[in-house]
Amino acid sequence: MKYNHFAFLSFCIALSSHSIQAQQDFCGTRVNDQHYAMQRLENYSNVHKPDRGIQYIPLKVHTVANDNASSYYMGWHLFETLCTLNEDFLPSGMQFFLEEDFNYIRNTSWNDHANYDKGEEMMIENNVPGMVNCYLVSNPAGNCGYFTYAGDGIALNKTCLGKTSHTWAHELGHFFSLPHTFFGWEGINYTNGKKTSEYQADVRRQIENIVRSQCKRQADLFCDTYPDYISNRWTCNDNGTSNIILRDLQDSTFRVDGTLFMSYSNDQCMNRFTSEQMNAMHTSLNGPRVELLRPSAIPKMIDQSEVVLQFPLDSMELSGKQVPVRWEAVPNASYYVLQISRTASFSIVVKNLMLTKPEALIDSLTAGKNFWWRVRAYSNFDFCGAESAVGVFTTKSEIVASESLDKASNVIFYPNPLNTGGKAFMNWSHGTKTPESLQLLGINGAFVRNIPFEAIQEGIMLEVPALNSGLYLIRATFPNQTIITKISIQ
Repeated sequence: MKYNHFAFLSFCIALSSHSIQAQQDFCGTRVNDQHYAMQRLENYSNVHKPDRGIQYIPLKVHTVANDNASSYYMGWHLFETLCTLNEDFLPSGMQFFLEEDFNYIRNTSWNDHANYDKGEEMMIENNVPGMVNCYLVSNPAGNCGYFTYAGDGIALNKTCLGKTSHTWAHELGHFFSLPHTFFGWEGINYTNGKKTSEYQADVRRQIENIVRSQCKRQADLFCDTYPDYISNRWTCNDNGTSNIILRDLQDSTFRVDGTLFMSYSNDQCMNRFTSEQMNAMHTSLNGPRVELLRPSAIPKMIDQSEVVLQFPLDSMELSGKQVPVRWEAVPNASYYVLQISRTASFSIVVKNLMLTKPEALIDSLTAGKNFWWRVRAYSNFDFCGAESAVGVFTTKSEIVASESLDKASNVIFYPNPLNTGGKAFMNWSHGTKTPESLQLLGINGAFVRNIPFEAIQEGIMLEVPALNSGLYLIRATFPNQTIITKISIQ
């Protein structure tokens, strides 16, 4: 059958009420791109995956925002999506990793592009050779995602991503040569009230039958993906198949398999690639996309199960103007994602930061409120990572300033008052230089004891020993300056 190049027909899909996606097309990968991928593999029919375990493939993630925007699709939700992506591909023996850092792009016409020309322009100008280039945008031509050979990359709608989304897996399936399971039916609204033979003039492939004798010449050319004529988004039943009963050319009835990533079933239904699909992707990887192979890659994973929070301590009361947060460094971690929320369920997240160090200084938190915080650690290979328990602290209704004998030093010491035997944070305006010594004095200036401390970002952490309640002085000695601050212990 001869194929013409034509644009993919768009169709609006109203998803079920429990779907995470808004009304839009699921996949905009055009029929001619799918056909080209299938033809391309014909030249590599004898290429197969070598027997050497997991094959690691570098992703280049480009996160796109509007011209004047300062926020990108990053952090917690991005890594949840990447975690699901690698879980989806694990049975295939293909795993993705970050060989380079994320690329941040500000361009409104690329972030919200209504046609493929702008998307392909974005890819051509920003693609990194030898990597799988993935672009996170607000509107990829009205779809949840698409792959295009002209741009040789995939575009993904930020609103269609998340922990339960398989959009990324679907589009990477296209990247590695897979067509839709209903290939040829794109844009055709099937109904079993019409004879299937009457569709053949419109279907761009030979219609697939239940009897598998011709499966290598029908539809997607795979024999272990059974007939599928549904080209709009649909919800499966409890058996993972379509609610609608379809009829093939021989009038045999069947239900469509909704478990396949390359179908248009909802995310709740999808969970696998078939054996033949996985073999085809390996043929692509070890054939036309051999530049993606990284045989010398050494995966660095997050071995521990929990991130240990250090500061603030639970229920500590702090000034919301500057809150230092800190946790134990995690071996092999390349990224930490910090979330601070106004609710224990993290339904109102006020800070969602991606960091490369196990600490941060948070400003501008509303006074007189409770805040919950948690951290996840990730490596360049481990997108699921390790998560901390949830901590909680309170911001003071009014900032209680430390009364310093050196007014110019502008010392911050909190909490103040401090519970006896408690931990505290201290910093000062003249920089992050660590003091040579730290001493606790009585209110009359008499020496009480030396205080051990630990230097952290923007200051030091210290633990005051158990003492009688009352007023004390903290003396921090620097090479050219001594700072004395009054504190209250209760």
